[in-house]
Amino acid sequence: MSKHAVVVLLVFFMAAQATAIAVAQTNQEKQATTTDKYSVIGGDSLLANNSVFKSKNLGQGAGLARKLIRTTATAYSSSPDETDDTPNITASGTYTHDGVVASNFLPLGSKIRIPKIFGAKIFTVEDRMSERFADRVDIWFATKISALKFGLRAVDIEVL
Repeated sequence: MSKHAVVVLLVFFMAAQATAIAVAQTNQEKQATTTDKYSVIGGDSLLANNSVFKSKNLGQGAGLARKLIRTTATAYSSSPDETDDTPNITASGTYTHDGVVASNFLPLGSKIRIPKIFGAKIFTVEDRMSERFADRVDIWFATKISALKFGLRAVDIEVL
């Protein structure tokens, strides 16, 4: 292969790579601004850009809540078969306690309520879940029996 052919291939490759980077950045910018239809909340959370995360902006007159999101709620405990090798330490570095939830689509530190089940109780996102569960919140319970009793439920969460 001649030097000229190598230079042409190199230039072509660099142009293709630059185009791919520009397209990816444009797609990220579009997704970051799509908040009216789907919940997109924070930089350390997954982009909830699918129909699972139908959300409703509650506006100013809705009290503390900023968004209402329909999702799935599950429950977990600090049982070693449900967690990693540090079952009592959350992803944010805190110890598990009443009011902790795990979620991959909300940033760590987010405050939520699940009013139809827990009334005005406020939960804090302090933990993460397996990557395959990008579409739910996982509520921490002190015992495995309590977590199993809670089960899996469709819920509306209020993001505060």
